Amino acid sequence: TLEWIIKNKKTNWLGKKLAGLFLMRINHKILTINFLDLKTNTKIDIVSQSKKKIIFTEVLASYKNDIKAEENITISDKKNIYKEIKNEFFPKFEHRIDRIYIRIKNGPPDINRIVNIDI
Repeated sequence: TLEWIIKNKKTNWLGKKLAGLFLMRINHKILTINFLDLKTNTKIDIVSQSKKKIIFTEVLASYKNDIKAEENITISDKKNIYKEIKNEFFPKFEHRIDRIYIRIKNGPPDINRIVNIDI
């Protein structure tokens, strides 16, 4: 139940799973969830492939009404790290950074995806 998810602090866990299912539905191949680059100690929520592009997706999940897609778009600190990870693991691919906001509620979640936030 939603109550159990909140009580057991599983909102982010569930949000990543729902985001992965959403991406699969739009023909992404999920390569990994919760990727950790040990060199930079950087965690990437979801790494997926769509056509010939690697997509790094940050997932923000909440059960409250406080998630706004316009807030906290800046990722300049991670931009170069993502590029290094891409060059190390996926040198032949282009990449981009997306963000998915999920509001978990009773019934279907609200999902808002922002594509290519690294511009």
